[in-house]
Amino acid sequence: MELRHRLTLVISAVFLVSILLIGGVAVPQLDRIMEEHTNRIMLSEATRAAERIDHWLDERSDSLRMLSVQIEFSGLAPDDPAFRLNLVNTSVRFGDKFPYLYCGFADGRIITTRNPPLPDSFDPRTRPWYRAVKEKHGLVITEPFADARSGQLIFSIACPVNTPIPGVLATDVALSDLSRLAHEAFIHPEAEVMLVSKYGQILFASDTRLAAAGDWIETVLQGTLQTILAQHSPAGQASGLFTLNGREWHLLATTATASDWQVVVYLPQEAFAAEKTRLWESLALVLLFGIGGIFLAIYLFVGKLTRPLEVIAARAKQFHPEQPGSNFLSADGPLEVRQLAESLDAMRMRLITAFHEKDSLLEETQAQNEEIQVLYSQVKAMNETLSQALWEKQRAYLETIKALADAIEAKDYYTRGHSERVRRYAVALAESLGWDDGRKELLQYAAILHDIGKIGVPREVLNKPGRLTAREFELVKRHPVVGWRIVNNISHLQGASQAVRQHHEQLDGSGYPDGASGAEICPMARILAIADAFDAMTSARPYRPAMSVEEAAREIGRGAGRQFDAEMAATFRAKVVPHVAEIAESAWHDSELAAKCIVEPHG
Repeated sequence: MELRHRLTLVISAVFLVSILLIGGVAVPQLDRIMEEHTNRIMLSEATRAAERIDHWLDERSDSLRMLSVQIEFSGLAPDDPAFRLNLVNTSVRFGDKFPYLYCGFADGRIITTRNPPLPDSFDPRTRPWYRAVKEKHGLVITEPFADARSGQLIFSIACPVNTPIPGVLATDVALSDLSRLAHEAFIHPEAEVMLVSKYGQILFASDTRLAAAGDWIETVLQGTLQTILAQHSPAGQASGLFTLNGREWHLLATTATASDWQVVVYLPQEAFAAEKTRLWESLALVLLFGIGGIFLAIYLFVGKLTRPLEVIAARAKQFHPEQPGSNFLSADGPLEVRQLAESLDAMRMRLITAFHEKDSLLEETQAQNEEIQVLYSQVKAMNETLSQALWEKQRAYLETIKALADAIEAKDYYTRGHSERVRRYAVALAESLGWDDGRKELLQYAAILHDIGKIGVPREVLNKPGRLTAREFELVKRHPVVGWRIVNNISHLQGASQAVRQHHEQLDGSGYPDGASGAEICPMARILAIADAFDAMTSARPYRPAMSVEEAAREIGRGAGRQFDAEMAATFRAKVVPHVAEIAESAWHDSELAAKCIVEPHG
């Protein structure tokens, strides 16, 4: 078989295998993309319908709210003829939004433009719209209810009106307009739409086999739809599958924010399969023509690529070494072949020259290597000098930070030495947890500076012998935020600033200043919380004596999972508490050693 044919077969096989592998990965992704695309269309149409309902309700709510504060009604008593006249004129002016208006008063009277009017025995104070306005003291949109005259489902929009006798201005709206707006959410010939009230009453249903207006969602399909709609996301959306008449349906719902009503769209699963089938047919047709064209291009390309090699092979067969001056390339050979021969001969000459240059280059290399060794010794000496300078700088930096913390603690008679003890407890716990040197370095800074925010707390509050008042405690509770602001402005310490802010937060969210909980609290702050609490409990205060180490350890255990990180609390009690005396007295993390750890984290 010729080289051209073999190369074509190999490239084609590799191409086909690649297509099959890509197809195996792409098929499930294509199914997911199709389902997400249909979901997006359903959500888009349902959201648009919900927005139209919101706009429709907002337009009428805003108009009614505007009417309630107009001067035509302000100061007019219910029995004033001008009040009824103004109400009639207003109803005519806004006839495109309100079929009629009525105003109920606290004395039981009602004035309405409805025709025929309500009976004299009608008491507005018993109606849901009146009671809702009085409870909310503002505009309300009621849940749908049956009209007393027609029996149709309607709802009311009502708001307070500025009159001498407290009153409520309201209008009734039939659900037919909202049903039309919900019906516009159709996205497919087989799609169905429902409109469900806030409390689960069905206001509109395009599929009467499933439900009718006035039904309750909890009775439909034995509560299946109620379960799906109840599991909505924070954005007010819900989705799921249910079975109706032997068919599986895909449901998606979104909430109209003005009324908390849900627009529900559901589509049979067969529609999804049909869309996938059409897409596969189009894709197969494109792949058929595409693969054929690619195979033809591969064949032509390989032919053009191998033709010069075939010429070289043919000339090589004619070569005879015994022929005088024989050459396997004739003078009239192809241009590509002549150029290749000339290139090979030039390469041979360059190789001969290269062998002669090799020895001289070796000598130059040896001389350069000696120079490099001298330079290396000089650079090494410079590096040692720089390392020593950096070590001195880091030691001075840490001592400056400790001096700043000591200056802050000098304001508080009862907590002197507190930051240093907290630093040692925190570093001991971090080492027991296997933290690296870089994280322990930031932890040391955070421990030393965790109470730096107390610079903004008056001395008399810090040194008060009795318990603090609520106002004084609020002053103290601000110190984590003040400390965070100070530390966060220092670029080298920004990694420790969050721990300074959160060292009084608790896992259950009852801490301060932000009420953070769980994973919101950074690991350094969790360690500081344990070390800070332990030192506070084992230190004497004017209002209580110091606890023993064992009592404080038991308190740490009782707070695990609620106030403290459970794993860290257990490690602290098991690995740190037995060595508290050694930690408190030792100087294994003094300023010089800490600075050395900073400069040589892997030493």
